[in-house]
Amino acid sequence: MSVKEDVARIIEECFETAKEAVKNNSRAEYFKELRNKYKYICIFGMGSLGGEMLRMMGRFGVPVDFVCDNNYESVKATYKGEAKLITFDELCKYKDECLVFVSPSNGVRKINDAINGQLNDAGFKNVVRGPLWKNMAYMIQEIVEIDKDDFLKNIMTMLDYAEDAESKELIRDYVEVLLKDYRDIDADNIIEKWFEPKHYFPDFLKPRKDECFVDGGAFCGDTFVTYNDWTNGEYEKYYGFELEDVNRSRLEAQIKKVEKDADKYRVYPYGLYDKYEKVEIVAQNDGSHISDTVEANNEECLFAEVNALDECLKGKKVTFIKMDIENSEIPAIHGAEHIIKEQKPLCAISMYHGLKQFMEIPILLKKLNPDYRIRYRVHSSVGHDVVCYAVDKNDVEHLR
Repeated sequence: MSVKEDVARIIEECFETAKEAVKNNSRAEYFKELRNKYKYICIFGMGSLGGEMLRMMGRFGVPVDFVCDNNYESVKATYKGEAKLITFDELCKYKDECLVFVSPSNGVRKINDAINGQLNDAGFKNVVRGPLWKNMAYMIQEIVEIDKDDFLKNIMTMLDYAEDAESKELIRDYVEVLLKDYRDIDADNIIEKWFEPKHYFPDFLKPRKDECFVDGGAFCGDTFVTYNDWTNGEYEKYYGFELEDVNRSRLEAQIKKVEKDADKYRVYPYGLYDKYEKVEIVAQNDGSHISDTVEANNEECLFAEVNALDECLKGKKVTFIKMDIENSEIPAIHGAEHIIKEQKPLCAISMYHGLKQFMEIPILLKKLNPDYRIRYRVHSSVGHDVVCYAVDKNDVEHLR
């Protein structure tokens, strides 16, 4: 059976069931039932995925009693949730009455195994170890707005655009995980085998000497450091876009540690979008995003500015666009249409923040530049950080 035939079978068998589960809020009811079996619930691991899981449980109406992290002091400095932050020694006091959800690292599996081993050695019996369900639960919410035939058509188009076997097989496995039975919380992690550790700069890409890089969602400078290493410091420009004040200050400080030539970089106080606008954002430890109505009532919101890349970099050379901007990628691509059509830069666009953008981003990029060659890679062992790479067919400098 071909990859396309396999994907078509998965969608035909699982799409409507998954849609009904979301429509009927069955996942929430399932976790409420699970909650009622135990006196306490704890989320172990307060990285970005642990924070997302805690917010998801809140949306489900499932109270979480404790959060725990081996880096207790570091988490304590920034944690603001309602669940009580406790040390591992404190958690051990509740092990017979507590259900522990392990929220593992975005990275390699050995980190996840270390946490599970720690719990096992301490005698914990009630542990949900499977990493996939909680990281896909937020993404599948949009399925209620999507028609099965449209979804099938778009996924088939994504597969047609993929130029290598790894991309096709990754999409097949990702669709299977997305549509899995929500109760299968200890399912095998079939995504892990596609884990690519070199985020935004995988081995099939090589830097140009005149690289002019747009860092959409620059955060605190982690991507800048990797970009500088990738180019060995030999690049023409770095344009960092970060809408949140604290992160932008950290970004600028990180750049100045490495780059002494101020003419080689510029940091913009904007998020990327399709036009200039003042927006309300939710600022979290792992990044910021434009708030929705639900979050506006439950999260601390700030005001920030967004703008179109075409406006900010009008007349400037762009060779590489990276975007990881929390489900604002589609409008941001529209805001960069002129640059994409005219300059045909290499694009690395995150496509894991929502089901719609997952299937729309590669189609939109190909619409703007039919000569783009498309590959998909996942830079997390647990399903986060799926990126669409688009390289113009005439761009021999970027593709190995």
